[in-house]
Amino acid sequence: MAKVISRVLGKFSGSLGDMSLRNRKGVNYIAMKPGSFNAPTDEYSISRRLRFALTVKFSSVIYSDLLLRSIWESVAPSNMSVTNYITQNNYKMTDQNGLTALNLIVPFGGFPLTTKSFSIAEGIVSVVTNPLNNATRFDPAIEKGINLSCIITLSSPSVESLPKTLFVPCEFPAVDLDLEQEITFIHDLTKLESEMLEKYSVRKTYLAMVTKDQSDQVIHYSQTVAI
Repeated sequence: MAKVISRVLGKFSGSLGDMSLRNRKGVNYIAMKPGSFNAPTDEYSISRRLRFALTVKFSSVIYSDLLLRSIWESVAPSNMSVTNYITQNNYKMTDQNGLTALNLIVPFGGFPLTTKSFSIAEGIVSVVTNPLNNATRFDPAIEKGINLSCIITLSSPSVESLPKTLFVPCEFPAVDLDLEQEITFIHDLTKLESEMLEKYSVRKTYLAMVTKDQSDQVIHYSQTVAI
């Protein structure tokens, strides 16, 4: 049996394949199931395990983003770890083919967000959002800055040895709140990130916008936008 003490991973519970996951007094335990146990090999069971594993990986990337984590922490039930809550909300959105346009990097209930353009070219991720004047009731006296969170998911690698799905989080510099104009966000990819993007044929990007006050506290967050 393996023991994992990690606040990042949250609390484990249940099983995955031939592993049994349990949490006792705040400590995660991973144990192999008895040799007599055979994980179901029917198509539905295999698909379910793959969906769960992918959703857990996606959730861990979301949790690793301090800004996104703080939003999920504010809405997660007290009797459930944040990672489990993110996974629970995303598992039902993941289908047998992978992540979908319905997956979430922020909880439901955010203000409407639309993009005018999105591009990845020459090592630069560029996002232009439409004006926010009709999105929600912002308070410019309190909400001073805007952050954009972004997770690029890559699938269908050209090389078999590469992971089937890869995640590339992007951090955009904060900008001042402007309700009347389009807002442009620019992120420079590293050389390695650019090289990896070229090795995958399918991309899906998840975006969410967050407004903050002068103390860097989150005031509002948008809905998730999938591109």
